[in-house]
Amino acid sequence: MIKTFYYLSKSHLNYFNMKIFTLTLVIVMAFFSELRSQEPDSLLTPEEIRYRDSIAAINIDARTLRQAKEAYNEGLSLFESHQYARAIQQFNKAIELRPDFLEAYYNRGITEYAAGEYMASYKSFSKILDQEDNIPALFKRAEVSLALNNLDNAVKDYSEIIFEQPDNYKPYYEMGGIRFRQGKYDEALEMFNKTISLNNSFAQAYNDRGSTRLMKEDVAGAVKDYEKALVLDPSLFYVYNNIGSAKKRIEDFKGAIEAYSKAVEADKGYFLALNNRGSVYLEKEDYEKAIRDFSAAIEINGDYEIAFNNRGIAYQKLGEYHKAIDDFDRAIKINSDYVNAYINRGNTKELLFDETGACNDWKKAKKLGSDLAKTYYNTECK
Repeated sequence: MIKTFYYLSKSHLNYFNMKIFTLTLVIVMAFFSELRSQEPDSLLTPEEIRYRDSIAAINIDARTLRQAKEAYNEGLSLFESHQYARAIQQFNKAIELRPDFLEAYYNRGITEYAAGEYMASYKSFSKILDQEDNIPALFKRAEVSLALNNLDNAVKDYSEIIFEQPDNYKPYYEMGGIRFRQGKYDEALEMFNKTISLNNSFAQAYNDRGSTRLMKEDVAGAVKDYEKALVLDPSLFYVYNNIGSAKKRIEDFKGAIEAYSKAVEADKGYFLALNNRGSVYLEKEDYEKAIRDFSAAIEINGDYEIAFNNRGIAYQKLGEYHKAIDDFDRAIKINSDYVNAYINRGNTKELLFDETGACNDWKKAKKLGSDLAKTYYNTECK
């Protein structure tokens, strides 16, 4: 019997091997598919699950932190270019990604303040203070309160800073400014004294203490403080204006004019000093020089109603009544509640025998609360 041998050629052998490999691969894939179909945690111990989850959480946290910092840095760049609305959007994004990102709240508050969004700024700094004690945030929130004219809230924050940092001169200085605004000059003086005791090279504190002393009629003390401020910082040209006002109060007109002139020399655009020097010339009855200074102030700031009113007085004194009325008109157009301009215009109209016009102006000033206008109206118009 002849046996038939079936042999495999090389090509058949390869085909056979591939079949075996394919079959093996299918079996292995089926095995792993079966493994994947099972619950993964069932193969892990509780410790392994916690470890796996902690790693995932760390990865997510790192990613959100990176994204938050990118948004924060973009906000800083936008702030530097004065694109406040877009900067606030980026700070909001950073905070949304990382609600504990206090630097983002802080810089958002600064940006909102710069944009004039004071209430929003107040809330941003408050958000920081809800989470931690933060002296810089307290300072900024107090500053916002001042912008909102909420002096009581500002006092609370500065008082807390003083409690935490009794040797920090800055909150005492700010408190002095608040008490000055409130007309509490004794308390203001106390605060400025404390400021200077902690920092005797702080020129602005001497200037502000001088203004407080001036309000208390201590002219000599005021001038002494103003002069000390200039010794410490000669660049504070406005202090010369303050010296001029102090000397004018005691009718030292020569000293006042010299001080105002130094202020104008230091800053050619200082319209307040020009107006004030003009007012000294007005009192000295040097009306031409007064008009020159008032006109220079108006040229710099055409919306400065006080200079128009003062120039109107000078024109009236020179008998140029129509020019005077034109200036009073312009002052009232800028500020419709400008009592003195109504009184002065009324007086000038009386000189022009316009009794009806004069009475109307005095009546308006009387309604605005002027006792002097009330006297004129009751005497001349009834």
